[in-house]
Amino acid sequence: MQCPDIAIELWTDTASPSPTLDKLIARNSLPLRRQQGADLGLRMHHAINHALCRSNRVVLIGTDCPDWHPHDLAEAFELLNNHDAVVAPALDGGYVLVGCRRNTVALFSDIPWGTNQVFAITKNRLQSLGWRWHELPAHPDIDCEPDLVLVPELLG
Repeated sequence: MQCPDIAIELWTDTASPSPTLDKLIARNSLPLRRQQGADLGLRMHHAINHALCRSNRVVLIGTDCPDWHPHDLAEAFELLNNHDAVVAPALDGGYVLVGCRRNTVALFSDIPWGTNQVFAITKNRLQSLGWRWHELPAHPDIDCEPDLVLVPELLG
């Protein structure tokens, strides 16, 4: 993936990556980081804190969203010049991208991850925090086998 001026890291919940991940890491010279936290929200909070120690903007995307392109990431980073956060909803009610210029555990705590309520709750949290934020267009994500119909180019 070509993303000039964007430092890309791969965060995983396993200590020993698979052979496929090993190849991806080697081919793209990606730093591998270990996720920390009891649930997805705390793992994202930790990753954002880690990145914000070195940068003033961070964007997290899930590996289950196959239709992201470098220009999508560039747009998210650009929006963070004038917004505290940027979020791209998933078609199923979650989200596939979150970007921040600041971080708080309140944005990621007590969320029923994996449900169709995630994005709505996140929008309410952003409003409650008083953050300036931008909603990007929705994208499909792949949570289970039937979701593969959403991205036919992967099947062809």
